Amino acid sequence: MRTHLIGAAIAAAAITSIATPASAAVTVCQSPGCVQPNSNVLFNTSMTGTTVMGSLNNNPAMVTFTGNESLTTTSSNGQARITATDGTLNFLSFSLASGTTFNQVEFNLNALTDGLATLTFLGAGGSILNTTTANITANGQNFFGAFGEAFTGVRISSTASLSDVRQVRLGGIQTAAAVPEPATWALMLM
Repeated sequence: MRTHLIGAAIAAAAITSIATPASAAVTVCQSPGCVQPNSNVLFNTSMTGTTVMGSLNNNPAMVTFTGNESLTTTSSNGQARITATDGTLNFLSFSLASGTTFNQVEFNLNALTDGLATLTFLGAGGSILNTTTANITANGQNFFGAFGEAFTGVRISSTASLSDVRQVRLGGIQTAAAVPEPATWALMLM
């Protein structure tokens, strides 16, 4: 009987630790250096298309950028730049491979005109963790950073025409752990 109680207690503790999500706030800031992500997004070759891929300088994960129009990248050495083929960008989203998250991000919106930028930070299952709208100016120095809960992606939309989105950096990159099959759970609980 005692063995069954100990086994049940261990199983309950395991299920509780897995089923209880960590909750953290998302903090968004509008200044360079307010967060210090450790991975720069790089484009090793120039690409064009509604979806383009970037690599990270110190992580094997690939970053997917998607626009609502044709995007163009230029080969870069530490400063990724994504533009629209027609020269004015108003929407861009980026994410890592499915199941991979990051909890820090920084980027610079290089605006051609003054306007508003709406930033949406996405979590697991496409849930919205935070949406922030901020004024941006036509000076090229519209840095944004965010940190906190794990992101699966970021969406940027702007009423201002953007020349490009540049200096994209990610930090706290985590690949989702594989979920054990039911038979594995049964063995672990025994």
